[in-house]
Amino acid sequence: MSHIHNFSVNSTCTILSCSYKEFSDIFDKTVYTTDELVRKVLEDIISPHRDYLRAATANYRLDELLSSMLEFAPDPLGRRYVAVALLIAGKNGVDAVVEIGNAWMKYLFLPMLVMYKTDKVPSSNETPTLDDIPANIDNASQPSQRTLTAEVSTREEHRCAITRSIDRNYVHELDKKGLAEELPNVPRTFMEVAHIIPCALSPSDEFFSNGPNSKAADNARDMFLSWTHIDVQKLAGSNINLPTNAIYMTINEHVFFRQFVFYLDEEAYPDNPNKYKARVANERLDTFSNGSKSSTVEFRSLEECGIDPPDPEFIKIHAAFAKVVHLSGAAEYLERLEEEAEANEDLFLEDKIDFSACLASKLSAIAF
Repeated sequence: MSHIHNFSVNSTCTILSCSYKEFSDIFDKTVYTTDELVRKVLEDIISPHRDYLRAATANYRLDELLSSMLEFAPDPLGRRYVAVALLIAGKNGVDAVVEIGNAWMKYLFLPMLVMYKTDKVPSSNETPTLDDIPANIDNASQPSQRTLTAEVSTREEHRCAITRSIDRNYVHELDKKGLAEELPNVPRTFMEVAHIIPCALSPSDEFFSNGPNSKAADNARDMFLSWTHIDVQKLAGSNINLPTNAIYMTINEHVFFRQFVFYLDEEAYPDNPNKYKARVANERLDTFSNGSKSSTVEFRSLEECGIDPPDPEFIKIHAAFAKVVHLSGAAEYLERLEEEAEANEDLFLEDKIDFSACLASKLSAIAF
């Protein structure tokens, strides 16, 4: 069994009121398989107290949050992390289980929803200005943004990866050369680059904003790494703007992707790491913008086009968030918070979540 890292579980241990040694002793014991731990948690903690967990908060479905975090963890070690945390919490009673569940919502899922909703890369019909860039984002990153757009649009052959619509600006360029008639008769629309993971992750990067919210930032980063077990160096610094972390799609599809309304299922084509099925995770979307209810998405390989395809690990993480967000009602919860925040700038929720801090958390790690 791989040993856990101190930086990934310290925040969780604090919330659980347990020592790192207590957590790691259970996590690292090879006598307990992850499946055994998960089964014990489901049978002894979640199932017997499902009604209590559901009634603990009216804001979202806490029982579904915990169950889906176990079922859809992007990595087996992330699944084990959740099981161990719930096992320790369960020893202290169901209220401790509620507390860790609320902490995951507060520090992991709400902030990531905010991060994804605010992800923005220049689209094919706009030129970014300095007014569009927050003061704490290095303006020197803009050339890398333009390079990313050029590379990803080339990899996708100037078409939306989801709907196969053609980039309207690309059509315009070909039209000036008298070549537009050679294009297939499919919808033509403006495109954007969508980041699969919208935040840089290395220790030297600010995952969320520091200052008065530094503790929340630490909790968020710890929990994100613990649940996903992502390779931090893949998204360190400017690596966030590599083609491995980006997909070309219509503006409409980008909005839905950012809101976890749909995700790419890597399990649909297990023999092809670059082929996925686009699946709707939220009933708000009946069809994609081309009228289709589903879509097969296949990215060209490095050998085919000279540009790296999206990293399957990143796509799996996005899909995991989409499933948990949908089942737990987290997205609807955030929408209600946004509506309340518009009416009350000093909003503090009844469960002590500071919504203004959640919104502020996007500033230093947003992918511009």
